[in-house]
Amino acid sequence: MSSHTPVPAGFRGVAGNIGIKDPKDDFFTVVSEVPAHVSAVFTRSRFAGSSVVISRQAAADGRARGVTVIARNANVATMTGEANAREVRERVRARREWSPTTS
Repeated sequence: MSSHTPVPAGFRGVAGNIGIKDPKDDFFTVVSEVPAHVSAVFTRSRFAGSSVVISRQAAADGRARGVTVIARNANVATMTGEANAREVRERVRARREWSPTTS
């Protein structure tokens, strides 16, 4: 990842390139230091991608610790879309330097 990104107090942000198409930043994650209330708006398309489907599930209870965005990557009509989306979520969750501190 290229750098820690300025975010409001109580959050951590990281942006960088994960190699989707070119050397431009294509990844961003922001994590709250404490559990946060969230609201989300999603596409109303009947053919929503796997990342949209699992994000809807994750936001359904109105709580979250972070958001990850990957740019320039449709990954909608693929056999591995859901597995890829879940892998990104788990890898972000596993990165201690991005994760909220626990006591």
